[in-house]
Amino acid sequence: MVLLSWTILKALPYLASLVGGAFLFWIFSKFKSNLRYLKFIIWIVPFAIYFALNPIYQGDFSNDFQIIPTQKLPQKTQVNQLLVITIPGCPYCHESIENLKKLKKRNSSLNIRFIVCDSNTTSTKEYKQEIHNDFKVESTKYGKEWAKLTHGRFPSFIFTNKSNETKLWSNDGFGVRAKDEIESNF
Repeated sequence: MVLLSWTILKALPYLASLVGGAFLFWIFSKFKSNLRYLKFIIWIVPFAIYFALNPIYQGDFSNDFQIIPTQKLPQKTQVNQLLVITIPGCPYCHESIENLKKLKKRNSSLNIRFIVCDSNTTSTKEYKQEIHNDFKVESTKYGKEWAKLTHGRFPSFIFTNKSNETKLWSNDGFGVRAKDEIESNF
C-alpha cells in the first residue's frame, strides 16, 4: 500500500478545488457572455468555499523544530519514539490525539508516549479515555523540567531519529512536513 505524504494529503483538497474551479470556468467559457468577471469568480468560488471551511493556519505546513541535546531531557527517550509533552486539561493537547492516532496507524513501529506534566496519576485519566490504549500515557514528577525545556508550550513533540538526533517541536511548528520527517525514519 502506497501512502501519500502528509503534505500532499493536506494540499490535495486545495489543489482539487482550484482544478474544479478551472473546470467550471472552462465549461462556462463555452457560453458566449460578456460577464468575464463572473467566469473568473466561478473559478475561484470552489477554492474560497473550501478555504473558508478549512483555513490554512500558519503551523499547518510547518516543520519548525529545535535540535536539543539528549542529555537535556528530564526522562530517557528511545530512537524512533515520539514524546508528546502535555498538561492536564489542555484543549490543544486533546486536539493532537486524532492526528497522532493516524500517525501511529501509518507507522505501527512508532512508539508514542504522552507525558502529562503532573505527578498526580489521576491527571492522565482524561487522556487515557480518549487514547484507548493506542499509545502510552504517563504522569511525571519532572513537570517543571519539561515545562522549562518546552518553554511552556503545550503540546510539544520530541522525537529522536535514527541518527540519534533529538528534535523538539511546539504545537504550531508540528505541521504536516514535521510528520513527513518523522515518517521518513520508518
